Amino acid sequence: LCAPSNTLFTPKVTEDNRYEVGIGIQPIRVTNISPSNNIAVVDFYLTIEYPLSESHDNVKCVGHLANDVWKRFYNPDIEMMTIHDPETVQGHHWMVENNRFAYMTRVKGSANIVGNFRYFPFDELEIPIIVAGEDSSAYMDLVPSEWYHEAASTDEIEISLEGIHVPGWRMENAFFTEVDSEWVSESGEYWDELGVTLAVKREPATKVARGLLPLLILVFVTFGSY
Repeated sequence: LCAPSNTLFTPKVTEDNRYEVGIGIQPIRVTNISPSNNIAVVDFYLTIEYPLSESHDNVKCVGHLANDVWKRFYNPDIEMMTIHDPETVQGHHWMVENNRFAYMTRVKGSANIVGNFRYFPFDELEIPIIVAGEDSSAYMDLVPSEWYHEAASTDEIEISLEGIHVPGWRMENAFFTEVDSEWVSESGEYWDELGVTLAVKREPATKVARGLLPLLILVFVTFGSY
């Protein structure tokens, strides 16, 4: 059941004649936040899932090459819009359960960050993990994965930040974002985007202790000597 097949299993078509592909994103690590370079290294689990148009036996396949997976199942060609040089660091796992396909991997790369550093060292920033799907043969909608994120709407999705610790920063929040940037190119390619945004706030205590406190001590010593 895990071997490549001559049958290509495609997503079930919705009422408006589109493929609805679920995306699951779970951040597991954030390192090297660099406001000066406008990047942060993010590590996250990525899930792609959808109901199948044809029946398929339940199966779990671990550690297979991505090429083997997409020879059997429709590939939505997920692009990392805000991640530079993404790499998959934990193989390619896929399964079918109750006629629903799910592909899982782990992605790591440098993400663009957005923030206002005017109030340093009390600044805040956002680290967006935005993905897009390309399909030149049929329209496709990206939605939060039902299999991975059990919620009625994006506002109700809870993304765990447990275990994510960044020295000098505090993880404030994480929320799903639906990016309204759909368009059709001259060649007929259709794009849809969504993602997860991490809200991060700087811990000012270290900066104050290293910068402001020595300066105050120097001022007091100077005036004391005077």
